[in-house]
Amino acid sequence: MRDAPSSPAVRAACEQVIGLIADYLNGELDADLHGRFERHLSQCAECLAYVNTCRETLRLARSLPPADMPSGIKQRLLELITPREP
Repeated sequence: MRDAPSSPAVRAACEQVIGLIADYLNGELDADLHGRFERHLSQCAECLAYVNTCRETLRLARSLPPADMPSGIKQRLLELITPREP
């Protein structure tokens, strides 16, 4: 019997799927985790829809021609992601 969609076990599995989606789409999950991921998708329509949406978004984004980032935005982004020394 499957857990109810709102059960804590299903919610935890859904949260794990969301946390692993990038690794899944990049083919970076080990065989065991990949199998568990796909088993969850086979039982959870919401997660399957989410993964398919992410997959299609990546496909569309990769089909766009490269664009230059305005220098002001590029500098702000670099400041946000560059670690600061304590």
